[in-house]
Amino acid sequence: MFTLTGVDVYPSQGEALGRVAEAYAKLGNFEQGRQIVQSIEPGVEREQAFQQLALAQAEAGDLASAVALAQASGSRRNTALVEIVRYYVANQQPDQAWTLVQAEQVQGILSEVALGFLAAGQPGQAWQIVQTGTLEGFAPDIALAYVKAGQPDQALQVLEGQPLDWLMPAITGEFAQHRQLDLALEVAQSIDDKTYQAQALMAIAQSYSPPTPAQQGFFQRMIANFADSARGVWGDSNREKAIEVLDQALEITLSL
Repeated sequence: MFTLTGVDVYPSQGEALGRVAEAYAKLGNFEQGRQIVQSIEPGVEREQAFQQLALAQAEAGDLASAVALAQASGSRRNTALVEIVRYYVANQQPDQAWTLVQAEQVQGILSEVALGFLAAGQPGQAWQIVQTGTLEGFAPDIALAYVKAGQPDQALQVLEGQPLDWLMPAITGEFAQHRQLDLALEVAQSIDDKTYQAQALMAIAQSYSPPTPAQQGFFQRMIANFADSARGVWGDSNREKAIEVLDQALEITLSL
């Protein structure tokens, strides 16, 4: 029994047996766990229990048994396999995750595997995955990861045709931090939403200057103080361009 918002909730027998089976599995007694699950009446609770056993088996290093248990989870087969794939990604084993996805045709997890490869420093492998299917809502994460990996072309391809103006200030800021000023300005100028365009221009300027009190004030204060703070990062030859970027941001902001 447990309490939810003051109401006592009793799990069904099948749910309770599933928890006991999972506990046995986590202690390494998979056979006992499997026997308990098989005693549960066929249905959703039994399938959920098989799913939890499958994940526990994968965590124990027995992928073959984990896949077999996932197959036994019936309608939850793909869900069980997704959880196993996520386990490998979380444990920095994207190659193992990708092998499982391909072998078992796991659906709805491609983007997360791609992010796993990016986190592991394998942007080329990630790009192969990105090109094989939809991004499943992970386009912003993947684009930012590619920028941070120093591959702006891939980042822009990921974002192409998607209404993600809200993400562009972060993208342009990352470009600027990687000293890709021309590309950052080009992306900023392409933003349709003027509010986000101004924010993108500010991100470019801020990424090239050390933190100053002016950055937390009004644009006018920032412009007045930015030249000195930018000298050490951009050098004298680029200070005027830095101020020009801020002037554009100020002009757009005042027009809103």
